[in-house]
Amino acid sequence: MDDAWWLAALSAVIAGSFALAGTRLGGRTEHAKWRREQRRDAYAEFIRSVDHTTTEVASKFSVQRFDDPTSAPYSMDELTSIMLRHVPEASLVAIVGPPQVYEAAQKLIGTEGKMVPLLMQQIVDRSNAAEPNETAYRELQGIFRRQRDEFLRLSRKALGTN
Repeated sequence: MDDAWWLAALSAVIAGSFALAGTRLGGRTEHAKWRREQRRDAYAEFIRSVDHTTTEVASKFSVQRFDDPTSAPYSMDELTSIMLRHVPEASLVAIVGPPQVYEAAQKLIGTEGKMVPLLMQQIVDRSNAAEPNETAYRELQGIFRRQRDEFLRLSRKALGTN
């Protein structure tokens, strides 16, 4: 009888240990899944905001040349505000993602910020000096595209989907 009692007690302890380990492992798995979802949502919101802003601004400037700054689609303040409206999304990237992804987001915002004065100068400067600004703007667009690709690459790596 004593042997049967010890065997039952040992079985209960082993079963309880496995149940506890399973619960703990399941909790970690759920937490990891939740973190990936938070990161995915933050990265997607940031890049969606960047793409929307870039498309909106570029479409207004690519089809027209403005002889009079008052006929421009935006004032300098409006353009700056529009181009930087996704900074809050970048803050979320900083909170949920690794530093490399946030740094890539910051580089993207920085390049976009450099594009603003060049766009405005194209509007107000109708002299021959406007041509080099267009060249500089096109160069920044290339840098911007590469930085966007780098942000996406790092995002995929952080999510484990690369």
